[in-house]
Amino acid sequence: MAAGALCALAQPPLYLLPLLFVGFGLLFRRLEAIGRPGPALAAGWLFGIGYFSAGLYWLGLPVVIDVPGDLARDLLLGAGLVGFPAAAVAAGALGARLTARRRVGAAAGAAAGAVLVLALWIALAAAVLPGRFTWMIPFNVFGLGAVLAATTAVAAGIAWRATPPGGIRRVLALAAAWAALEWVRGAILTGFPWIPAATVWAGLPGAAQSLAWWGPFGLSLVTVALAALPAALIGRPCSIVRSRRTLGWAGGVAAMSGAVLAAGFFTVPATVEAVPGVRLRVVQGAVAQSLKWRPGARRPILLRYAALTRSDGFDGITHVVWPETALPYRLQ
Repeated sequence: MAAGALCALAQPPLYLLPLLFVGFGLLFRRLEAIGRPGPALAAGWLFGIGYFSAGLYWLGLPVVIDVPGDLARDLLLGAGLVGFPAAAVAAGALGARLTARRRVGAAAGAAAGAVLVLALWIALAAAVLPGRFTWMIPFNVFGLGAVLAATTAVAAGIAWRATPPGGIRRVLALAAAWAALEWVRGAILTGFPWIPAATVWAGLPGAAQSLAWWGPFGLSLVTVALAALPAALIGRPCSIVRSRRTLGWAGGVAAMSGAVLAAGFFTVPATVEAVPGVRLRVVQGAVAQSLKWRPGARRPILLRYAALTRSDGFDGITHVVWPETALPYRLQ
């Protein structure tokens, strides 16, 4: 889970790209150490829970929207996003240790510990914590993360089953399976193609420009391959034949990826050209999230955007852009 969460920190808005290599490197090394398919699926699933839960943390915001005060809202959300998983992991580890030598097994003990923490959270939220829907934080964030993580579990299982350990082929299998399951997740299963691996390059326009050639799933494939590649090269046998083969695979992947990513930078113009006859105005009302959906705030919000739109210099404006949630109701 921690490895997946590290990978999520490489996503917008942080763009901590070095953590992508750490996270996928840990996943790859874990797959290398596994000898059975079940643990490989479990490793991919736990990785996915951390990845999707950390990357989709903002889904916890709607359930605390009725909590008064920004500080109280942030503290409560932090308790749900950090305190709950920490307690669940600790209780799960304790349950696994207590039941490891018994008939029920460590997995059942870990599940029982996590379920106990979930029940305590729901009871605490209902009895003490403010907000009508605070109890839903684990379901909104970690529940969805657990469902979406089924795709990363399958990707890890495919990579483990399809390739022998200790080879660059496993890196390529993991990358290809990851990209394929991203497409399956967005196009077939859920219709929710959020935080693909490709979006880590959104902060680098040149790298993101390569989407024009191979699309988001192709860029995801290259991203995962590059992120897991260093882990595959660490600690490998040093025989000349094996080293040459390894370096050949690694060099081919790195050269192809680097060439296409670098080419993207040359397609992005150094300056943005103005379009003749177009004067654009972008309006941002900066309305607090806690006010957006209150019925009594609808008219003031509309008047605020109208005033900002018609502020100084409006006579020469040809196009106006409002945010997609500028109006909290449908235009009839």
